[in-house]
Amino acid sequence: MTFTGHLHVSDIAEYNGKNKIYDVTTASLSSYPLSYRYASFTDEAITFESRYLESLDASLLPEGYSEAQREMIANDPIGYANGCLTDSLVVDYINGFVEPDALIGKLGLEPDSVIAELIRRIMPEVMLPLYGEGNTVQTQAEALGVELPASDYETVGDLITAFFAAFTRGDENVGGNSPEGKLFLDAAYTLFATKLAQESDVVRVALATKIAAQLGLKTIDNALTRTAIDLLLMNLLVDKAPADNDLTIPGYGVKRTASLWNRLTSFLRRVFDFIRRVLAFSFAGAADATVS
Repeated sequence: MTFTGHLHVSDIAEYNGKNKIYDVTTASLSSYPLSYRYASFTDEAITFESRYLESLDASLLPEGYSEAQREMIANDPIGYANGCLTDSLVVDYINGFVEPDALIGKLGLEPDSVIAELIRRIMPEVMLPLYGEGNTVQTQAEALGVELPASDYETVGDLITAFFAAFTRGDENVGGNSPEGKLFLDAAYTLFATKLAQESDVVRVALATKIAAQLGLKTIDNALTRTAIDLLLMNLLVDKAPADNDLTIPGYGVKRTASLWNRLTSFLRRVFDFIRRVLAFSFAGAADATVS
């Protein structure tokens, strides 16, 4: 196994080859979710447990923090760190990613193409209010016959923040079947469908083809469907085994019994090797006889 870091996420992955290798990545102690690992090694089992900073001594903070901030850092440092995701890191990242020209470059589009112009008109919508009257995702959804699920999120950007936090915590499970995932699917579908309805068929087909290629799909109906977005969420935000935070694996003292398939392939390998040597010996004898 290897212990790694710097990715600011909690994640455990395994590689199954001739041997099984675990990579144990731990999030930064100074950012959400303020986690560290406790690892226990015995002959019987190796156990990983994620632990968290649940309180801090606010008297050691430098000047510049308000009393409310100091109180939250002292009593709910994880909540404070989660707020920092929204106030700085993720908002800055989202703004940089949804900045139209940045996204156009990531998609490999020509800056002056028709599709690039469409993206410049669509992407600012990501920061629209989700609910309420006027120019909101909710009013656009109602025009399409879609009812947005109720939530405390204010914008699609807030949803992306929640996804990032879940990915950072590990054991993430916010695919299309989760409340956040369903809301994101409805909102994303609404925004793209509303904007694309105003475009020509040529533009819609061209954009659909480009997005399909980025997602590894053959085609996308109506430019960006719930299926395509759900696939993206499943790949990014539904954790695969093994568990990321708490995990127990066999210790080095536990005798590992080879599977039936491994025993069978090992047996056949020995049989084939025996036959090969017999044939090689026979051919060598025949060759010697021919030379003689």
